[in-house]
Amino acid sequence: MSSNDHNKTQVFDRTVADFDGEDDPENPFNWNKRYRWSLVILLSLMTTLVTLATVICAPAAPQILQEFESTNSYDSILLVSIWELGEVFGPLLMAPLSELYGRLWTWHITCGLFVICSAGTALSTSLNMVIAFRFLDGVFTPMVLSAAMTSDVFRREERGRGMAVASFAPLFGPTFGPTVGGYLALKAGWRWTAWVITIAAAVIEVVLLFFLRETGACKILKDKARKLRKQTGRDDIRSVYELDIKPRNLFMRSMFRPLRYLLFSPIVALMSLYTGVIYGYMYLVLTTMTNVLEQTYGFSAGSAGLSFIAMGQSLRYSYTNADSLFRARVNMWSLGLFLLTGSGSEKSSLEK
Repeated sequence: MSSNDHNKTQVFDRTVADFDGEDDPENPFNWNKRYRWSLVILLSLMTTLVTLATVICAPAAPQILQEFESTNSYDSILLVSIWELGEVFGPLLMAPLSELYGRLWTWHITCGLFVICSAGTALSTSLNMVIAFRFLDGVFTPMVLSAAMTSDVFRREERGRGMAVASFAPLFGPTFGPTVGGYLALKAGWRWTAWVITIAAAVIEVVLLFFLRETGACKILKDKARKLRKQTGRDDIRSVYELDIKPRNLFMRSMFRPLRYLLFSPIVALMSLYTGVIYGYMYLVLTTMTNVLEQTYGFSAGSAGLSFIAMGQSLRYSYTNADSLFRARVNMWSLGLFLLTGSGSEKSSLEK
């Protein structure tokens, strides 16, 4: 009997379906290295596109308000920032759905809706339609699943490089989004800021339709357990990840778990508050500086977009130097602690 046959027999004898050892080809960790890195690059391209779409309409906001004859200054703020409100609700839905039904179809459905809503933005006939479709684009942003799918295909000791690429991709959006949006609005009109996103996202999604495989171990093993139940006629075979919980209860638990962390974990609450303040300042700059530059200083939409490159460069610097900045801060804390406690007391405590 071959080793593969022996492994299959072992699975049939168990009531828990799991991967057949560390070298199981069904395990995403063991997929072809070229395929895994190609997947990371495609997911990162989509992430870059989403962050680009978030801010691409900022320099075009005055043009949008002019077309729909709006004089309310708050509308320009809402046009850009409404996307982030959609992103508040999107992860609460998409993350639990991807755990229940797998990453594959959750990704495809999310991307499909993202493309449709982006096209809806370009075809809008009123300001309210633009705002509504941008909100829905934020809800159905596929960026929610990119990091999870990247971590699905790399072992813990290999995950750093993959996650570094996936984490660096969102920095391109705030860097180049306003510039691209400014010149597009100037040369082709504000609707092309949405058409470009629609076309690019559709192209990437078509490629992923033929390229993407299920990466979630929970879904892979759940399908394996279902197949084994059908082959053996045994109803007691379950995936190692399956719980005796109704899907509805599992969905609700997964959806409310982040809220519990936000409310009852001080470190999560403080980091979320800090991130919220930073995002608030960023969108405050994006939504107010365009009007100031265009109306007060006579900048064109394209030139106004160029002014935001500095903000993207600061994000890039912070990311690439995060490790050294963190180490410097830790060294300062250590020095302060040393001066406060005194070397003598520290030595005596160590001797004890």
